[in-house]
Amino acid sequence: MNETLTERCFVFVKPEHFSRASEVMDYFDSALQSYGSAIFYRAVDEVPKEIAGAHYGLHKGKIKQGVDIHQVLVEQLTGKPVSLAVYEGKPGLTKKIIDLVGHRDPAIARPQRFIKENGESVETIRGKFSDPEETEARALAGKYATMNVMHRADSIISTLRELKVWTQFLKEYSRWPEGEALVLNLLGGLEFPFRELDALLERYSPLLLV
Repeated sequence: MNETLTERCFVFVKPEHFSRASEVMDYFDSALQSYGSAIFYRAVDEVPKEIAGAHYGLHKGKIKQGVDIHQVLVEQLTGKPVSLAVYEGKPGLTKKIIDLVGHRDPAIARPQRFIKENGESVETIRGKFSDPEETEARALAGKYATMNVMHRADSIISTLRELKVWTQFLKEYSRWPEGEALVLNLLGGLEFPFRELDALLERYSPLLLV
């Protein structure tokens, strides 16, 4: 793989941790080190329902432990604040971010460790910042774990899909003129207008990790 290429990953701090977003992101940046760095930050005061629905669209029809996962996730975001960020780094950045954020279930993420570039072992984001009492209460109630601090894209294709969903909040980023074109080195420096993204996603949808 060409090491000069860059990879980008979309993340956001979820509503229940929005008040601690600066603390979460400072820890995130410190742990990530030279694997990658933020090229865009943006706080969103209220997430529109249509964006919440589209963001979690891949979960439509998914039922787990008797819970409609899409409905729960949409309700968790709608009308609430989040802190968005786009990270850029060397190929493999998304995998490093997945490891740093930790398992979806905070109870599983708690004992997990992330190895920084300098060899230091640190807690995952979900392990460090999630509320143990809230996690235990949801587990005892048989509820699906969704209060897990931070969202991160699962792949570079997921990042492309999510950037399209959130584009109205990303227009001020100068590399996306008028919010109409997305210039990413993810795919070898090609320019991807949003109108072509749907075809790309349809072609590569089997690669989406959900």
